[in-house]
Amino acid sequence: MPALKLHKIVRLNFQGVTSATQSVHALISEAMRVYTAKRIDQIEFKECNDKVRKIIIIVTDYSAKRCGVRLV
Repeated sequence: MPALKLHKIVRLNFQGVTSATQSVHALISEAMRVYTAKRIDQIEFKECNDKVRKIIIIVTDYSAKRCGVRLV
């Protein structure tokens, strides 16, 4: 995600997606590890259904804890 390195907003649109796979976990955790968890606010998750939203929240919280960052 070079856009994060440039401090730009990254928009991920999940319209029509019914579930999230391991790749979503890898994407979020890698972005937080490489660019620091503090930049998670630069990633916008759009059109998430409840199932996808819950997975994103779990992965984001888990990844932030591994990076030593407390999310509000």
